Amino acid sequence: MAFRLGRVGNLVLVRWERVEEPDVTAFVDGLRAAQGELGDRRPFVAGIVPEHAEAPPHRVRQLMAERTVEALHHTERAFAVLEGSSVRSMLHRLVVTAAFAFAGHRDRLTVCRSLDDVIGQLGRELHATRSDVHATAARLFRSEGG
Repeated sequence: MAFRLGRVGNLVLVRWERVEEPDVTAFVDGLRAAQGELGDRRPFVAGIVPEHAEAPPHRVRQLMAERTVEALHHTERAFAVLEGSSVRSMLHRLVVTAAFAFAGHRDRLTVCRSLDDVIGQLGRELHATRSDVHATAARLFRSEGG
C-alpha cells in the first residue's frame, strides 16, 4: 500500500508516498469509516505529501480528481499538506491551489506547507492537542525501515 491512514480526534491523517489506483478507493473507504466512527460529525482530513514524492501516473491523477467530490462528502474540510521549502515545492503548492480553485473546491480544500499549518487553521475545531497530532503522525509515518 502506498499510503498510511490514521485518525486522532476528528482529524484523519494520510501520508501519500506513491499513489496507485487501489489506494484511491481505500482512502475514500477510510474516510467513510472515520465519518461513521464520529457519528453525526464529519472529520477533517490532512493529506500529507512528502517533498520527495513523485507525481502519480496520469490515470491515477484522473481517478483522484473523479473521487474528490465523494471524498469531500465524508469530510468537513480537507487539507493538502505539500511538504518542502524548495522552489519546486512552492510551485507545486501554487499549482495545486489553482487546480482546487478552478475545480470549485476552494472553500473545502486548502493547501498547506506543514501539519502545523493545518493545526493552526483548525484551532478549536480540532478535537486533539498539537502534541497528540504530532505523536500520531510520527507513529503512522515512521519509515518502513525504522
